[in-house]
Amino acid sequence: MVSELYSSNPLSNVLDQYFQNARLSHLIKPCIITAYNIELRKNHFFRQQKAITHGEARDFYLKDVCKATSAAPTFFPVAEIYSLSKTRYPLIDGGVFAQNPSICGLLEVLKAFNSTQINDMFMVSLGTGMSKTAYNYEHFKKKLAIQIGPALVDIMTSASSESTEFFIRQLFQNNGKQQNYLRIEPANLSSINASLDAASPNNIQKLISLSDKMISEHEDTLDYIVAHLIKEKNQNKKKNPWSKLMDKF
Repeated sequence: MVSELYSSNPLSNVLDQYFQNARLSHLIKPCIITAYNIELRKNHFFRQQKAITHGEARDFYLKDVCKATSAAPTFFPVAEIYSLSKTRYPLIDGGVFAQNPSICGLLEVLKAFNSTQINDMFMVSLGTGMSKTAYNYEHFKKKLAIQIGPALVDIMTSASSESTEFFIRQLFQNNGKQQNYLRIEPANLSSINASLDAASPNNIQKLISLSDKMISEHEDTLDYIVAHLIKEKNQNKKKNPWSKLMDKF
């Protein structure tokens, strides 16, 4: 019998304990989270502001949102979740189309701020590292599709992320604002096991060490980001378009 590599029950138990009955509309900051509807064959975006404006029809329990956005194909089963109005959604990991969701966030802000243009934007994109595993042609040729499933997911997600990074960088460069887009991402994953399910205690510690190293290597960039945020906070800007929504709480 062919099935997913892992049961979703342990994850569901953790999410139930942590989020309990917290809703998408309860988030304290505007947020957009990706998933993919396998029956409608379309991207699905969990939007906090839409959950507020449209009520239960677009609101979800956060534990269900997390189940959906983490339902990686071949690793976890499809997440069958329901909105608070009981509409059914069969969803998988949004990484199938937005492994790097920065362009989704960019468009969301441009939509919310009707007068905002790319020149007004300052974006920080955080990556988890690019997998550069080489796959042998003969190995792929001889294996069954289910056996190379994880490798195909790796290739698909890496390609998606690389494309988005290129497009976003080109947008800022073509508008003469390349300094307003910063991407921070580990350049070398050779010290760790980069597999999606490599969660051994030893590998987790290596990931922590890698992140610490990355922070040290990007101190100047991080200082630049902090200085920019402080400058923005000290300027008397108009309230952001979600302020009225958040005032409801």
